[in-house]
Amino acid sequence: MESFALEEFARIIASPSFSVGEAALAMSWSIQETIGSVSFDVIDHLAALDDLAGAVPTPTAAGVADFLFGGESRFRGNTEAYYDPANSFLDQVLRSGHGIPISLSVVMIEVGARLGVPLAGIGLPAHVVVGEFDGGRIDRFFDPFDRGRVLDRAGCRALVSRLAGRTVVIPEASFEPMSNLALLERMLNNLKAIYSARSDDLSAVRALARVMTLRSILPGVGDTETNERFRLAAPLN
Repeated sequence: MESFALEEFARIIASPSFSVGEAALAMSWSIQETIGSVSFDVIDHLAALDDLAGAVPTPTAAGVADFLFGGESRFRGNTEAYYDPANSFLDQVLRSGHGIPISLSVVMIEVGARLGVPLAGIGLPAHVVVGEFDGGRIDRFFDPFDRGRVLDRAGCRALVSRLAGRTVVIPEASFEPMSNLALLERMLNNLKAIYSARSDDLSAVRALARVMTLRSILPGVGDTETNERFRLAAPLN
């Protein structure tokens, strides 16, 4: 391993029931250390999630969504700088209150977990939402990027079609809960796309290499990503 942050990421995801919030923090730490000096304490950021959960007045899915995203609340979708990598770094999302659909969904899932509220990430095409999950079919969803707006399946289909600018048929499998590994992979996919588009920036190239290293640790992604990482790193040797 090249860094303690990478070791922590690998250690966390090796557990069969790891916390996606803890893994996302280790991921954020690992990437940010490649682009500058960062002061990072995973425990402090986990404590921030604990504090959020302790302040939720109504420990239900709707209560969590309203507390985090409703009214003049704490978190907002970053519509002005959507492609800023900081939107994918959980520590920075907790600090700034701004994020993208998947990072805001992770905040809601983690706060819900601390309250015993069963929530799951739902990987709609181009947009992650949170489902109220009790082990059966999920029919109620929350969109953290849009102030925690409540959606049913028809509303989810309409949302995706609106974002695409055309009618999109969403397969039923898209309404199934995402695993924590799938959430992490999607977060890393977002960052891979962002940094790949900035190939003229050396710090972005370094960050991209670290993103690909992190992806190579994920089960099922490993070998392909490792080979690609070595190919891109060659010009830096």
